[in-house]
Amino acid sequence: MTIARFYLQRISETAGSAFLEGEEHHHGRVLRLRRGEEALLLDGRGTVCRAVVAEVTPHRTRLEILERRREEEERPRFILYQSTLPSSRMEEALRRSVELGVWAFIPFISRRSRPLPETGRMERWRRVALDASRVAGRAYLPRLEGPLTWEGLLERLSASRLVLLADERGGMRTGEVLGGDEGEVAIVVGPEGGFQEMERRRLREAGAVSVTLGRYNLRAESAGAVMLAAARARFGLL
Repeated sequence: MTIARFYLQRISETAGSAFLEGEEHHHGRVLRLRRGEEALLLDGRGTVCRAVVAEVTPHRTRLEILERRREEEERPRFILYQSTLPSSRMEEALRRSVELGVWAFIPFISRRSRPLPETGRMERWRRVALDASRVAGRAYLPRLEGPLTWEGLLERLSASRLVLLADERGGMRTGEVLGGDEGEVAIVVGPEGGFQEMERRRLREAGAVSVTLGRYNLRAESAGAVMLAAARARFGLL
C-alpha cells in the first residue's frame, strides 16, 4: 500500500507534532486516514518527515513526527517550456512532466498556440502540480509561471546554456546532445501543428538544438514527458 503524502508550508525543525489543515486535511479525509497510520510530510523544499497519525478531528489532523531527513535537489534542473494547449491537454502535459521531475513548467505563446482561460488558470495548475507531486513523492515542488510571450521565451532561451527542441522533423538523439555535466537543461515543446518556419529559425538563433523523439509523431502533451524521460535516463535518474 502506498504511504499517504502531504505538503505543509512549514515543518518545524524541533516540534514533535505537525498538523494537517485546510486542503491537506481534506485530502486526508478523502483517503480515510486513521489513527496509527503512517504518512510522509513534505514542505516542498527538501524536508521529508515520516509521521504517524495521532488524532483526526473534523477540522484538522495531528501527526507525531517519527523521523526527519533532508533530500538534496536533483541535478540537472529540467525546465519545460510548453506551447499552450487546450485546457485539459495542458493539464495533462503539466501532470506528466511533474511526475517525471521537471524543475519548472513554463507555458508560452506561439503562432499556433491555443488560448487559455483568463481566470483561475494558475490556481488550477497549482492544484494539478500538487496532486502530481503527491503521486511522485517529490521532496521539491515544481515552479510554475504564467505564459511567456514569444519574445519573452526567446529571451529566456538565449540565456540558457542548453536548449533541446522537440522536433517532429528529426534531429539529434537526446543522448547525443547531453554531455553529462549540465546544471540545467531547457526543453521546448511546440503547439499542435508545430512551429512556423520563422519560429523555427528564431529558436535556432536563440541556441535551440533540434532533437528527435523517434520515428513516431507524438501529441504535444506527450512530447515533453518523453524528452524528460530520455534526458533523465541519460543522467542515470531513471
